[in-house]
Amino acid sequence: MNLKRKFHQELSQFPTPASPIAETHRAPRTVYRPRKKWLAAPMAVAMAILLSVGVAAADVGVVQYLNRDILTENTLRLTEVPEGYVGIYSVEDLVQMRRDVEAGTGAANYILMSDITFTDADYAEGGICEGGWDPIDLQQYYYAEGTVDENGHIQTPARPEGYYSVYLYGGSKYARFSTARQLDNFNGNGYVIRNLRINADAAEAIRRNEYGYFEDLYLGLFGHSAFSYLEIINLGIEGCEITVTADSLDAYGGTIMIGAIAAEASYIGASYVKDLTVRVELDTAPYISPAGMVVDHNTFLLMVGGIAARSNYVDACYAENYTMDIRANRTNEHSGIQMAGGGIAAVSSACLTSWSDGTWNVSGDAYLSSEYSDILPSANHILFPTIMTEESFELMKATLLERLGADSFDYKKTCAYFIRKSLPDCKNERQYTELKVVMDQWNELYGLTTGTEGVYHDTLYIYDPTANLEERLETLQLLRSVFVTEEEYLAFCSANSIIVGELWCHTLHGESDMKETDFEGYDFSTLWKLTDGKPRLKIFE
Repeated sequence: MNLKRKFHQELSQFPTPASPIAETHRAPRTVYRPRKKWLAAPMAVAMAILLSVGVAAADVGVVQYLNRDILTENTLRLTEVPEGYVGIYSVEDLVQMRRDVEAGTGAANYILMSDITFTDADYAEGGICEGGWDPIDLQQYYYAEGTVDENGHIQTPARPEGYYSVYLYGGSKYARFSTARQLDNFNGNGYVIRNLRINADAAEAIRRNEYGYFEDLYLGLFGHSAFSYLEIINLGIEGCEITVTADSLDAYGGTIMIGAIAAEASYIGASYVKDLTVRVELDTAPYISPAGMVVDHNTFLLMVGGIAARSNYVDACYAENYTMDIRANRTNEHSGIQMAGGGIAAVSSACLTSWSDGTWNVSGDAYLSSEYSDILPSANHILFPTIMTEESFELMKATLLERLGADSFDYKKTCAYFIRKSLPDCKNERQYTELKVVMDQWNELYGLTTGTEGVYHDTLYIYDPTANLEERLETLQLLRSVFVTEEEYLAFCSANSIIVGELWCHTLHGESDMKETDFEGYDFSTLWKLTDGKPRLKIFE
């Protein structure tokens, strides 16, 4: 695998940034539970870090990142399948697409060429989607048995070509390597998928597999795509029902991610969800290990979003008439749920020009932490960047040095987790050419310029994409904790043009008298049309 492809995989784990914008431009937010004090709730903070890969630094005008070129270049419904795409015309085609993608024989790009409506017969016994839709899963695992050294420690086997992360779970002798199945773009082409139904038994899904690892649950049209640069545009989903139940959720931890369009996607633009119903009924219980040990401090992560559970970048989307019914109870004192929910997304590094109109009904006693909002939970406002210019990285190091000291193990470890990518470091012309392409992508996608004509960043720092989840969690939590207050952290973000959360987003609870001038940043010339007081995407009309 060449250098360009490898770095593209690394790049896919980081979000496209929003750009600097005054706080007064932010739309009012509706948060149903009080925001946690700065670092006052360690579990909630840990979850906030866990859920996101952060936001890149940018120093360019906000217009550049509103309604990305990919949207303004795709404002008309296509009548013919473009070159390099495979057309989807029916339920059968959509099912075949999922089978091909998961078999490794799928195409890189797909496009809808008509509306698709699932029927009761499709979900009935013997139907093509018997029992409910199986999400299109892009995540692929490979397990390899480790060797035991003379001290009895398991040594991680060599990483196979094409896999970009590795995790060695305690209690298992197998290492798990991750990669993504090929799927780069899904263009809804202004068409709608109706009556999508997804059903899952969480207690059955989140369990140990034969290699000793616990599975997670990703539900939506698309499922798990953590290492994929998946872009979804111009897609409508109407009348979707997602139901998750568990009589005794007793695995050791686990993650449940729910979003009608995708549990995970890198970018979702010019898409909508309407008449969505999500029902979650969970009863948590202590985990009993194979050796009979009771593990009662058992924590599950639950992320629910109208558009997506997690997407790096959401632009020009809306969720209308959604109902989120969430109930979680526990049978012991310590096991429970950490929950994050958003009408648009549970987690998104940047959510732009989007709106929602729906309701949340949350009940039960199993919540160790809980926050849900019409757009995004407020935890998105305190994320740490994972890709930085050399200047911002040096400023971060200076802050760490001042607070921790040069001899601190935490200082050295934190600096070690950021990888330097620099054109001057290249040893030969081939390496230079390949890395130059990647640096161009970073500078373009992440807006890594100073705003001064002719200035180009050829040295960037990225967070190590091969670090396992525990290492990421621990290091990013440390980085944020060196700032005494949230205000101090936000001042650091401001100094480095780091922006997080939502920009020009709106909550519309039945409002019908809005005008175009009420929606600053919305592109009514090409993307939007005001209908009944609400912005609608033109490509669907």
